[in-house]
Amino acid sequence: MSAAGTPDRRFPGLTSIDFVPLTELEQRTVRLGFDYWQRQRGTRKFPARGQIRPNEIAAALSHFSLIKVWEGGADFEVRIAGDAMNYAYRAPLNGRLISDIATDLPQMASRWRHIFGEILATGTPLAVRTHAGHDLPETNFSDSEAVFLPLGENDETVDHLLLFAQHERRTR
Repeated sequence: MSAAGTPDRRFPGLTSIDFVPLTELEQRTVRLGFDYWQRQRGTRKFPARGQIRPNEIAAALSHFSLIKVWEGGADFEVRIAGDAMNYAYRAPLNGRLISDIATDLPQMASRWRHIFGEILATGTPLAVRTHAGHDLPETNFSDSEAVFLPLGENDETVDHLLLFAQHERRTR
């Protein structure tokens, strides 16, 4: 509520995250990242980290993150985060563990852990749409679409995650 007692439209409701079918990705950057991952994996369940070459997806680099899985999912390290990713979350993400990021972004870190855990358990990609509500004032976006993609040396163990996300800038 605003000081006048009227609803604050800048932060409507609670944040919602909806899982969406991969065939329904709408954002160009997210689709580009997913299509690249598909080409790199070929006939495998998912590609290896060594097959991912950021220069081959230059058009999406600002919206790209590479995340290392530590100790089977005990923690995750953001190895690379594009400029749009850092801006969207108002925090430097590069080189940080999710456990550390949780001090700045507790709600998002919790959601990321859940999504990452699902991918580790299944070895399959996940796509989500987020509508940031009043419970996520630390973000710079109102809506986003993201695809989380597993990477690994074999089709059994996920050792990295690839993320492509497009965020709609929050107006304040």
